[in-house]
Amino acid sequence: MIELDATKYKLSIYPYTVESDTDINYVGLTLQVAYPDTYPEVAPEINIFSLKGLTKKDCDELKTKLDELVCATEVFLIS
Repeated sequence: MIELDATKYKLSIYPYTVESDTDINYVGLTLQVAYPDTYPEVAPEINIFSLKGLTKKDCDELKTKLDELVCATEVFLIS
């Protein structure tokens, strides 16, 4: 996790593979979370960026699903 400032961080996420150094991840993403001044009354802003193997459309679909699911207190459950 990289803290961008006191109200924003980003997290690189890759799927878990088996415990071998030769296994390859074919997808990865960055989850970026920014907390508004009115947090926790207002949910944080969440953005998704592809690191590997995801199209913009894939990222947009994931963001749409997250926006439907997330409330201000659930951010840590997602990441």
